[in-house]
Amino acid sequence: MLTEEDKAVLAHLVEDPDAWIKHAIQTVGVDAVIAKCRRETHLAAYRAAKQNADYKPRGKLPSDETCALVAVEWAKKEFLLVSGPIIHTGVLNNAD
Repeated sequence: MLTEEDKAVLAHLVEDPDAWIKHAIQTVGVDAVIAKCRRETHLAAYRAAKQNADYKPRGKLPSDETCALVAVEWAKKEFLLVSGPIIHTGVLNNAD
């Protein structure tokens, strides 16, 4: 069964965690959904983000903040960040 933290991790990752959970359970089963929620990278990202006083789950972010988050996450995956992002007018640059 999904815990409250599992659901919070998904809310950090996707805009509509309830719809995502329903679809994912029907598609891949509850065990796969639980495994995704408890993946260390997802847990670490959620736990770090929730430490911010102004933390909001993805579905509660204004669309421009969501775009910035997506850009930063993509850049991290592509190893483009050297010393941190500078996000300005929708452009992601490497900071010196």
